[in-house]
Amino acid sequence: MKTADRIAALLLLGICVYGWIIGRTFSPLSGLFPQVIVLILGGLSLLLFILSFFRSPEEARFVLVQGQALPVILTVSIMVAWVALISVLGFLVTSLSMFSLMTIVLGRKERTVRQLVLRLLAVCVSTVGFYLFFDRLLLVSFPRGLLL
Repeated sequence: MKTADRIAALLLLGICVYGWIIGRTFSPLSGLFPQVIVLILGGLSLLLFILSFFRSPEEARFVLVQGQALPVILTVSIMVAWVALISVLGFLVTSLSMFSLMTIVLGRKERTVRQLVLRLLAVCVSTVGFYLFFDRLLLVSFPRGLLL
């Protein structure tokens, strides 16, 4: 698994370099958010790369080996659908629906309806809060889509 971690870390670092280069073409205010995200993702990728040299094989467990491939595949599929639909349906509608769906997929072992409702409420509050903060306060426009 150390090799897989190293490959994933290097791939993500390459994506970060590409994102940094593209982000520099934006205006200073609209390029701030992507550059911060790229720096965070790059830092975490670098940490993964460094830790891949220090972990023992017993500690490194890959989720696909443990038979938990379905949540990983569904989560990646939902994220791909989120990216594909964001320009069609808009940021707010797509984010609310896809992140709610992801919460249901990842929290499928939750026993009570109350726990699921609280998680969905947290998704809605954080997504709407994120949208309002950037759209209304910082005046960073998001894709509106067909529904807004």
